[in-house]
Amino acid sequence: MKHLPLILLIAFLAACSNSKEQLQKNITTAETELFGNDKGAFTFDEKLVAKTIEAYEAFIKAYPEDSMSAEYLFKQADLYRSLKDGNKAIKNYNRIIDKYPTYTKTPYCVFLKGFIYENELNNITKAKEAYQYFLDTYPSHELADDVQFSLKNLGKSPEEIIKEIEEQQQQMLSDTSNIAS
Repeated sequence: MKHLPLILLIAFLAACSNSKEQLQKNITTAETELFGNDKGAFTFDEKLVAKTIEAYEAFIKAYPEDSMSAEYLFKQADLYRSLKDGNKAIKNYNRIIDKYPTYTKTPYCVFLKGFIYENELNNITKAKEAYQYFLDTYPSHELADDVQFSLKNLGKSPEEIIKEIEEQQQQMLSDTSNIAS
C-alpha cells in the first residue's frame, strides 16, 4: 500500500505519454490521408481537411505548452486558408502571435494576417494595422521590404501598381538620359 501513490503516478505519466503519442499518430494519419504519399499528392477533400484540423486541435488543447502546438496552429491556419475561411485563419494567427511570440513563424503570421485582410477580406484598415504592427515589431525581418511595399500600395489594383512602377522606370530613364546629356 505504501507504494500505491508511486504506482498511480507512473500509470498517470504512462497514460499521458500514450495519449500524446496517440494524438501525434492521429495527426500523421490525417496528414497522410490529406497530403498523400511522399510525392506530395495533395487531395483536396473537405472531410479530410476537417479531420486534419480536428487532429491538430486535439493536440493543441491537450498540450498547449508543447512546442509543436504552435506549428500545428500554423498548419491549421493554412488549411483554413485552403477552405477560403480567412477569418478562422486569422484567429489561428492571432493565437500564435499572442501565445507563442518567440515561435520562428510568428512574423509570417503577422504578415499573412495583413495579406488575408487585404486580399481575401478586403479590409484595408485591418490590413494596414497588421502591416504596421509587422514593421514596428520586426523592422529588420526578411519580409519587411515586402510589407513596406504592401503598405504603400494598399487599396491599389494590380494595374495601378504596374502603371506606377512603369512611370517610375520611365522617370529614372529620363533622369539618366538628362544626366548623360
